[in-house]
Amino acid sequence: MAEGEERRVEPDAIQDAIEALIEGLEEGLLKNPSLNQEERREWLRTLYGVHAARVSSSDRLIWGTAKVMIPASYLFLTVLFFIESPTSVHAYLLATASIFTMVAWLFIAENSRALRNKSWAWMRAIERVNGIRDPTGPRIADNPLNVTLTFHAAGQWLRWFIMMLLIVMWFIAITGLYLGKL
Repeated sequence: MAEGEERRVEPDAIQDAIEALIEGLEEGLLKNPSLNQEERREWLRTLYGVHAARVSSSDRLIWGTAKVMIPASYLFLTVLFFIESPTSVHAYLLATASIFTMVAWLFIAENSRALRNKSWAWMRAIERVNGIRDPTGPRIADNPLNVTLTFHAAGQWLRWFIMMLLIVMWFIAITGLYLGKL
């Protein structure tokens, strides 16, 4: 790390989970007299593999559902413009369906992210129990664009921005409908 460069640290909740998991691993698995060293290593390999698969699966779930639900939520807005004489009933029903679809995706994404964080904490704990320390932090930004776009919780901010943009667009559309500009 270059001098003066700030190292990103894990959020407190994740760090606390990692510490608790390390303590649990050390107490339950590593000090278990009925397991030999090779059996312990196999348990750790298996746990690591399961949690690595969960992280990957979680990311696929978040963005796989996003491919369908984000366009669907914006499609409701588009439908409003194709109705010959839209009324406020049309606008409110479509807005409700649109925002509900987006909220459903946010619910899926945030819950999946929380589960991914748990698996990520398990992986870090297993690495630390095995003496593997990552001095680089969670990301390595290698160019100015990457540095700009990989700030803490960038994906979460993007999800919420997409949601807020949809609400603003509905506000503009409904306002336009009431002002007779739609």
